[in-house]
Amino acid sequence: MKVIIASSFKKNSGIWRYAFELNKRFKANGVDVQWLDLYHNKKHVRAMELLRPPRTQCDVLILTSPLLCKLLDNTSAKFTVVIVHDLYPLTVGAGSSRAVRLITSHTYKKADKASLIAFISEFSRQEFSRVFKNPKKWIILSGGIDHDIFRPVSKKERKKMRDKMGVGLKSLVLCSVGTDEKRKNLTFAIRVMKLLSGMGQDVRMMRVGKISRKTKKLAKQLQLEDKIILFSSVTDKELAEIYSASDFLLFPSLYEGLGLPPAEAMACGCPAIVSNKTSLTEVGIRECILPLDESVWAEKILKIYSNKTLRNKIMRSGLEKSRQFDWDDYFKKLSAVIKDAIMP
Repeated sequence: MKVIIASSFKKNSGIWRYAFELNKRFKANGVDVQWLDLYHNKKHVRAMELLRPPRTQCDVLILTSPLLCKLLDNTSAKFTVVIVHDLYPLTVGAGSSRAVRLITSHTYKKADKASLIAFISEFSRQEFSRVFKNPKKWIILSGGIDHDIFRPVSKKERKKMRDKMGVGLKSLVLCSVGTDEKRKNLTFAIRVMKLLSGMGQDVRMMRVGKISRKTKKLAKQLQLEDKIILFSSVTDKELAEIYSASDFLLFPSLYEGLGLPPAEAMACGCPAIVSNKTSLTEVGIRECILPLDESVWAEKILKIYSNKTLRNKIMRSGLEKSRQFDWDDYFKKLSAVIKDAIMP
């Protein structure tokens, strides 16, 4: 059996991760697999590659996004899979380039030509069914995290990590992960940080990802710029250390197809406070899914932080929830569907 996995996303991005993890596991199982990477830094070149992709000769073709659906017109594959993350460029569109919107409208509608659509959340399935017709064959597979990397650590290890990052054990450490595009809502997290500071907390933020000029200006206005520790690029191991050294992950996103950082944080024993928007209700634990009200977030964080019994309960619940997201399990379920289809 020959498998081709097609991707067109920047290295270490959320969608790129699906291609990386599947490719690694197919190889480990002795499958003849090829990773077809159509990503290009120049957007117009990438757009042309998506509209005029090469012909694929294989038994199974896995597309990591509906943006790649032109490949369905030019393949010999017996079984085809499209992974649908979200329909943001079609349903919201803010921040999406004109090229992305044009290609999206042209290609997403082709997804139903695939043998199987794999949605990463119930939310993404509902979005697809609302914009297009109900798909003929689908499955929900949420994606995963590496539990060998994202795992709880001892108090001794945690202290060592905080010392390494220059953060004292008495500081309330928040964590923020992701891009600084509007839908990620980083400015909300910074305003929550300001409220906690006003409540007498020595608050710090570990920020993984770039910060825009607008956000930097806000942090300066709120006199928080010296309390934000920036990490522009980290390995998975370094990210796990940041989660482990933090007291809370703040994830106030306005729109997510799934959102795996909360699962990563919870797997490390770091409570994840998430918004009650889109798919995040499927990722977070009930006590930590909150409406986007800064004072509500600040009060909830302080309540958990100051109550050791409650904090331990939240950490246990988060750890249990994180086990639902596992790359090995994802691969096994997808492989079983593929084998049933091509080798009945």
